[in-house]
Amino acid sequence: MKNYLLAGILAINIVTVAWAQNDERTMVVAIQPGKAVMGTLALSYQHKINDFLAINVPVFGLTNLGPSYMAKGLSLFTGDKYDSSLWFGGLGLGARFLLNNNGFNDGFYLEPRLSASYSKYNVNKDSAGMIDSKRVTIHGTLAFGYSWFFNSGVYLSPGIEVGAGFHAYNDTKIDPNLTARLDKEFFSKYYTKYMMWAEDGRWRPDFGCNMSIGYSW
Repeated sequence: MKNYLLAGILAINIVTVAWAQNDERTMVVAIQPGKAVMGTLALSYQHKINDFLAINVPVFGLTNLGPSYMAKGLSLFTGDKYDSSLWFGGLGLGARFLLNNNGFNDGFYLEPRLSASYSKYNVNKDSAGMIDSKRVTIHGTLAFGYSWFFNSGVYLSPGIEVGAGFHAYNDTKIDPNLTARLDKEFFSKYYTKYMMWAEDGRWRPDFGCNMSIGYSW
């Protein structure tokens, strides 16, 4: 019985240390693993200004894995095979309000953010161009979530984001035959516009959820 009691006390001490808060943290670096699985590299750096405010600098880009997934998705609607290439990258600046008013410790956050991105996307079928898109986009986003800070330095933060993107420059050309085929179904038309960088308008909605994992010190 004495051994069980000592083991229980030790376990409680370990959990307490792991969850202990550290008021001296001023910086966080993080990555979003969910987006990495889909081919997007999304990194962020946070710097605490005071107990209520931190500056967040996200940097993002898409690897070759992303265009491959999207071309395969388009093939599901048309039955054809496509080759694709994409260059996409950007950065932003956000004001992260720490709603616990206690710096980098466990609590909710609210973050308005402004970012800019550039994309160059091409889809070809038998060397013929199906989609050719070049865009510069300004994104306005509002993010809300919760952050955990472990004494070991581990940082974990799920959240949701809503906003809109404005295409300051949008030169998009889509093969008319491809457009006619995809316009027959709502989902295929939606997929082309919002998942394949092929909408020709000025605005697009942005929304989603994320999970950030990183390190704080």
